[in-house]
Amino acid sequence: MRATSSLPGKQAGASFLGWLILLTPLVICAYAALRLVPVYLTQYKVSHVLSHLASEHGGDANLSTAALRAAVVRNLDINSVEFPTADDFTFVRQDGTWVVTVSYEDTVPLFLHLSLLASYDKQVRFP
Repeated sequence: MRATSSLPGKQAGASFLGWLILLTPLVICAYAALRLVPVYLTQYKVSHVLSHLASEHGGDANLSTAALRAAVVRNLDINSVEFPTADDFTFVRQDGTWVVTVSYEDTVPLFLHLSLLASYDKQVRFP
C-alpha cells in the first residue's frame, strides 16, 4: 500500500505575475532615487559654497553685503549651479557676525502628475 501525503509533489517558484508585483515597488524606488541624485548633488555644492564663503571671508572687517553677494555669485558660477541663484541667499549682520542663509525648494517630476519635493535650508555664521 502506498502512503498518501498532503504535500504537493512538485514545488513551483514565483510566477511572472508574482515577480512583477514584487519588483514594481523596487523599480519605482530606484527610479525616484535616480531622479533625486542631481538635487542632492546641487545641495552638496550649495553647502560647499557656504562653507567656502565662511572660510574665505571669515574675519574680514571691511566686508559688505555686496562683496558677499559677489563671492556667492562667483562660487555658484564656478560650481556650475544654476538653481538656486544668488537672490535666494540672505546676508544679515548680527551681533558682529555675518549670518548667511539659503532656503529653497526643488521639485523633480517623477511620472505622470507626481513630483518629488526637496526642501533645503542651510545657515552659516562667521565673524
